[in-house]
Amino acid sequence: MNKVYIVGIGPGSEDYLLPVARKEIKRSDVLVGGKRALALFRDLNKEEIYLEGHFDQAICYIEENRDRKKIAVLVSGDPGLYSFLGADLQVLKEGRIRSHSRNKRHSSGLCQDR
Repeated sequence: MNKVYIVGIGPGSEDYLLPVARKEIKRSDVLVGGKRALALFRDLNKEEIYLEGHFDQAICYIEENRDRKKIAVLVSGDPGLYSFLGADLQVLKEGRIRSHSRNKRHSSGLCQDR
């Protein structure tokens, strides 16, 4: 089973993207995020899943594809403080995204579903 990475992209500028975050984005097959986040990485020609207003559809996509594809969910700011992580943890708690461990490991640039 592939890991799903929650990647913090900072305030939305390449200048603030941590190298570890950039590495995971480049290694991913699919990028999930809002319009602004996806636009930052369009030159990588990755499959894109638009998140804004379609949270449930994105979660279903992740559930159905995580075994076949490496997925990075792009979030602004620090994913552990002010961003997507709270909603993500709720989804994990509800069992909608299955993982071997429901714990998260994250830094300001990366959060990993292990």
